[in-house]
Amino acid sequence: MNSGEMPPKDKKQLSTVEKTEFLADLSNKMVAARNIHSDSGKNIIMRRLNRREYANTIRDLVGVEVSVDDVRRR
Repeated sequence: MNSGEMPPKDKKQLSTVEKTEFLADLSNKMVAARNIHSDSGKNIIMRRLNRREYANTIRDLVGVEVSVDDVRRR
């Protein structure tokens, strides 16, 4: 949004006011989410996603189907 890459040139563009309001709202929500999910002193358990879980997560987050079958382990 800030760099002008979104929305794509062939789609309806936001006015300067709409873009400013959208980015301010997004920023506020990200700060709130960070505060909610920040380290509370408890143990944080992280685990790796398998290929199916990773592909589903990418699809759910950005709406793009990705093929992870070709990814090789390093």
